[in-house]
Amino acid sequence: MGNPNEAEAATTEQNDTAPPPYSPCEPPSQPFSTCQHVSPVAHFSMNQSVSPYHPFPTALSAYYQWKITRVFHLGDSTNHKLYTASTHAGISSKGPNIPCVVLYNGPSDKDPALAVVSEHKGWNLKSPISVITLPPLTPSSGPGLNLTIDPAAQGDTSSVTEIMRASVLTDRKTVVFRFSIEVGRDGFRRERFEWRKLKTDDPDYAKRAVKLLRFRSSPTSASSKDGSGAASFEGNGSDGWGDGCEVEVVAVFEWKPVWSMNKPFNIRFMGSGKTGELGDRWAVMAIITGMRIWFLDSQNRTIATSIE
Repeated sequence: MGNPNEAEAATTEQNDTAPPPYSPCEPPSQPFSTCQHVSPVAHFSMNQSVSPYHPFPTALSAYYQWKITRVFHLGDSTNHKLYTASTHAGISSKGPNIPCVVLYNGPSDKDPALAVVSEHKGWNLKSPISVITLPPLTPSSGPGLNLTIDPAAQGDTSSVTEIMRASVLTDRKTVVFRFSIEVGRDGFRRERFEWRKLKTDDPDYAKRAVKLLRFRSSPTSASSKDGSGAASFEGNGSDGWGDGCEVEVVAVFEWKPVWSMNKPFNIRFMGSGKTGELGDRWAVMAIITGMRIWFLDSQNRTIATSIE
C-alpha cells in the first residue's frame, strides 16, 4: 500500500496466462529410469560460492517489468531488483540444452549464477527428479567460473549437483519434494529437508503454497523460534524420511493460482531459516527449489497422480 512501483505493476496484472513456457516441443515418451543429467551450466557464468552480494531478506517476492518475459526479479518492498531469475525452455540452439531456471547473484541476468535447476536427461512430465547445480563448497579463484559438468569426470570440484525428488506419502494424497543440503555457518553439516504441499483450505496461506520442513536429529531451542516466541516444530518423522528427528517449518513458498505480473510468488523464511542459522547455501537451495515447484505446478506436476 502506498508503493507506486507495486501499484504500477498491479495495473498490468494478467489473470488468464500461464507461466512462461517451460517444456520441450515433444516431451520424451520413455519413462525416467536413470540419474543421467545433461548440464545447462556451461551456458552461464557460475558464482564462486553461494554467498550473495547482498544479505537475503527474510521475505522475497517476484516482480515482472511491464511484460512477461523469461527474465524477472526477486526483491522486497524496499528494492524490487535485488536478484534476477530467468527461465529457459531448452529448445534454442543458442541457449541451454535442457529446460532450466537460473538464480543470479545480482539485479541482472549478466551477473554470475547462484544456482541452476533443471530437468533430467530423458525427462517426461511425470519425472520426479529435479537437478540443482550449485557453486562448490570451496570457492574457486576468479570473478566468475564458466562450468561444464561431465558425469564421467573424476574429481571435478567446479560445481556440486544436488537432487530434489518428488514423491507421494502413504496417504496417496500428500505430495512432498525432498532434498539434502549443507547447513550452518561453516556450511559443511548436511541435513534433510522437505517441501510439503499445504491444504488449499488452510486460511493462513494462499491457495497455492508449500512449507519447507527441516529434519534434525536434536532440537536447538534457541534457534527454533519463529520470532514470536513460539516454536515451529511440527512433530516427528514424515513417511520414514525423518524418523527420530525434530521437524521445524523453516520457510513457506506461496504463489497465485492464476498468473500475475504483480508478485506472482513469494517466499518467507521462518524459525532457524529466518535467523540465518542455516546459512547461505541453504537459503539459495530453498529459493531455487521453491521456484522449481512453482513451475512444476504450472504444468500440473505437483499433484499425486502426476508423479511416478
